[in-house]
Amino acid sequence: MWGIKATGIIIGKKDLGEADKILTVFTREYGKLHLVARGSRKLSSKRVGTLELFNYIRFIYFSGRSMESLGQVDMINSFAGIKDDLDASARAYVVAEVVDNLTPLEQESKAVFDDLVLALQLLSKKETRGEADKIVRDFEKQVLKDLGFWSSPDAAPQNDHLAVGFRNYIERLIEKKLRSPQFVAHVNRLALATVPTD
Repeated sequence: MWGIKATGIIIGKKDLGEADKILTVFTREYGKLHLVARGSRKLSSKRVGTLELFNYIRFIYFSGRSMESLGQVDMINSFAGIKDDLDASARAYVVAEVVDNLTPLEQESKAVFDDLVLALQLLSKKETRGEADKIVRDFEKQVLKDLGFWSSPDAAPQNDHLAVGFRNYIERLIEKKLRSPQFVAHVNRLALATVPTD
């Protein structure tokens, strides 16, 4: 059986049985894929650190009867700055959830992939991390444009200073509430609670 080569960002994962995971990977070549990573939950697995959320990976996968399975995996970029910063992690969850909900399976979009990589790069850098909300807002706007949801001036929110406007628009498109903004709100509350007072 021949494997298929691809590069992608891990935007979601969930446990499968006692030892496996199902990964959601947004790839440059094939769009969004669901892949079974067999044995990846075992402590002895060499792929444990490679298959974390937001990792940029190069991999081979194999087509199966019900779902594709993951083969060889190599790390391209772990975006370590995101993992080391709770605020950046919270925003990265928003970015990943937006891509997961707005894109269908196996529909290639190099523009959205590039948007995703750029957003994670900016969130990972200390120099730009302070503009996390703007990074996410700009990302949401660009993805809406790239996917054709913003085809006219009246199609999307006009006030680009309010992230909530784009969030509400996205939620209307997918007909459900995003969960990650609640995580961001919780992180913001924690940050305010730790601010020293005179």
